[in-house]
Amino acid sequence: MAVEALALASRTDLWSVSVAELDPAAAPWLRSLRLLRELPEFAGTADAPADGPDRTLLDRLADADPDERAALLLRTVRTQAADVLGVAPADSLAPDADLFALGLSSFAALELSTRMRAAGLDVSPSQVFDHPTPARLAASMGQEP
Repeated sequence: MAVEALALASRTDLWSVSVAELDPAAAPWLRSLRLLRELPEFAGTADAPADGPDRTLLDRLADADPDERAALLLRTVRTQAADVLGVAPADSLAPDADLFALGLSSFAALELSTRMRAAGLDVSPSQVFDHPTPARLAASMGQEP
């Protein structure tokens, strides 16, 4: 496939060509990327979007004292990041782990941001880049839910 893509590029005015083998079974986070949903290998494999924010999480954050809130935010970031990275169990992802060193790409950072927003937490993709560990990302969310 890569040789065919390079041959095609050599016959056209393409400035760049990227070839990648993307397997939704090997990297579960790939299934939810909108960019890939139209590819036959990914058709119908995307996770269904959440119907709304996780009210239980938001309620727990609202009722928590500052220490509990910090722990809950950290647990949520670790769980979502582990899922995006395909790391199991989530508690094996250290709070100070560099997510990008573990393989988080720009697409995966967008996915992590999207998942956090689906849970009701306002996290931008740039926030993931600015705070690349679970502990720093959780702390960047502030004290208010």
